[in-house]
Amino acid sequence: SGQYYSVWILSIMMKLPLPLFILMTAIDSTTGEFQDEAIGNCLLMPVDRHHIYLGKLAAIMLYAGELIIATLAASILGAVLLSGFGSLSMLPSIVLTYLSAFMALALITVIISLLALFFRTTSLALVSSILLWFAFNAVGMFWGQLNAYLPTTLAAMYGQLFQTDRLLSLISYYIIFTILGIFKFQTKEA
Repeated sequence: SGQYYSVWILSIMMKLPLPLFILMTAIDSTTGEFQDEAIGNCLLMPVDRHHIYLGKLAAIMLYAGELIIATLAASILGAVLLSGFGSLSMLPSIVLTYLSAFMALALITVIISLLALFFRTTSLALVSSILLWFAFNAVGMFWGQLNAYLPTTLAAMYGQLFQTDRLLSLISYYIIFTILGIFKFQTKEA
């Protein structure tokens, strides 16, 4: 029905397109700039390296927010065209679902940005990131008791992120992976 059209579109977009866009952007923003040696001028500025890294994360998260807003706008327009304005009755819960999807994309941003710092080429970082994502999903399938603690599970269960235990796990992952990323970025050679 038109009321659930926007959530249905989001579920399709969160399966592959949106995480893949974020994955490619995060890898190019970190590994790509080191590979092209474009980061050299930025590192010469009188700015701490951790500020540069946090700025990169913020820019990628802004891009993720733009993708989420564009998807929301297009899906609401589609719902109104298909079912009329009655489909807007669930708008607050739809916006909340899209907000939680943004939080999941932000988690992907932080994790992939850290992982990309360990590679010299973007292609190797991209392939490794995708393989690691599949490995986490396989671990979750074969060892169900670990599933609740994996970042891939949190990213896939974006509709339920506002439950207390999942939200605390999400915040913990943000803190852990951001701090690890800052440490790795500070030691990475330009």
